[in-house]
Amino acid sequence: MLKPAPTWTDKQTLDLRGFNPVPVRTWGGLHVLYRRHHGTYATRYAEDYSRPIGPEYLIHPALEDCRPTPGTHPPLLTGAIYSRTTRQAALWLVRRGDLLQPINRPVSYFLATRKPRRLEKPEKNWLLWLHGPDQLRGFYNACPHVMIEPGHDSATWSVTHKHNWNPPAWTRPLSPVLRGSTAPVALPSGRLLALWHLKDQSGGYWTGATLHAPDWPHNPEAATARPLFTPADASKVSPLWPPNTCVFPMFLELATSGLATLWAGDSDESCCVYRAPVENLLQTMEPIR
Repeated sequence: MLKPAPTWTDKQTLDLRGFNPVPVRTWGGLHVLYRRHHGTYATRYAEDYSRPIGPEYLIHPALEDCRPTPGTHPPLLTGAIYSRTTRQAALWLVRRGDLLQPINRPVSYFLATRKPRRLEKPEKNWLLWLHGPDQLRGFYNACPHVMIEPGHDSATWSVTHKHNWNPPAWTRPLSPVLRGSTAPVALPSGRLLALWHLKDQSGGYWTGATLHAPDWPHNPEAATARPLFTPADASKVSPLWPPNTCVFPMFLELATSGLATLWAGDSDESCCVYRAPVENLLQTMEPIR
């Protein structure tokens, strides 16, 4: 199996008691949201990520693996709730004083063509993003590539695009399904970059990425020829869900300087920030045949 490409030039571990972090930026500063078992918490953090500058507070006790939808104001937060049938849910956040607070109870969303059953594999961790100022889209699987859009009923979504593509050779011994990790971000060229993950039979997580045309949803044009993370990059076995070993990407940001910042969980216990020039990510890719 290939070793990961030498992509990341810097890693910073955040002083937080949780994992799977994401940033939410407001006029009042940076708030880092993270998961602890089956709930989501937040802490105000210094802009240089050096330390917390506020108390920890609860966002929701049962909504987990939360991600903000880029470009939404106030922030639209989505995550999964495990209770009988696992479901995708969303809520809006507002800033009140130095804290972020939900302004509604989590609203559940389902695919319009399916009625969820209790023992069915959950549809969770959809990655939502704005394709233009008024068109909300999302994807669930990265391969097969499944795009969704809101249906006529505000609580349902419809599949509008589905395509099987040829994933990189290194993924094939591991898993037939690639799950989405980060919502797509636009490069200066207009093309869209998204990260995904897959899990091998021993509980190890592997990370790759794809490049897409600007007028998404088009099929991937290129993918990483080597993994960006492997189970060996995790600091230890997960204390919550052994034998999992994972670096789990949650959120990708691009700076005008060309620097990519990746927010990720490590072994279901730590919050980490990785940095690298965008060019490093692009150099790991090869055209999809």
